[in-house]
Amino acid sequence: MNQQISSSAYLFRYGPFMNQKNILLNHEEGGLLIGRCSSVSLPSQYVSRNHIKIWWSEGKWFITDLNSFNGTFIYQNESEVRLNPNEIVEIFDGAIIGFGFYPSVWCKHENNINNPEYFVYQLQNSRSLEINELCDAFAMQVRLES
Repeated sequence: MNQQISSSAYLFRYGPFMNQKNILLNHEEGGLLIGRCSSVSLPSQYVSRNHIKIWWSEGKWFITDLNSFNGTFIYQNESEVRLNPNEIVEIFDGAIIGFGFYPSVWCKHENNINNPEYFVYQLQNSRSLEINELCDAFAMQVRLES
């Protein structure tokens, strides 16, 4: 079920560092660049200099991976995919974005969750999932697919 999201939304960071690097999105012209050396800087060896672009167009949010070295991974609509470089993908309320790794893999090990260089975000204009709920949802999906 795809929920529409408003032109002002947030990318909320998961994990023990969740109060650091939350990102306000709005419908600015040209969108927002996120990376190690972009308008929003994420200091991590897993994040490329210009990793993604995210923007609002015609009432929807879109994301594209800017040919990042480690990739961009999206979990939405009960499916987890790696974005192809420069592919434009619509993202919905509740979409979970992993910079350089699958969000479900991040949930599997406490060392991942506690690593300040790992960035996992949820796009939302509503309540964010608690980290336990997020990891439980991924675990349930794995059980259902087995």
